[in-house]
Amino acid sequence: MDIKEFTITLDEYVVVDPVDGFCYFWSKSEFEANLFYKVNCSLRASLLHV
Repeated sequence: MDIKEFTITLDEYVVVDPVDGFCYFWSKSEFEANLFYKVNCSLRASLLHV
């Protein structure tokens, strides 16, 4: 899913590809987003807090 295809509200955590903007995961839970980010460390991704 491309980050342009959905709306992020404030205070959410998003795991995205920094090059093309592909969104791998988003959640209101910092724990869930951080867990996804660490488990999928092989992905070219960044964890953002919006």
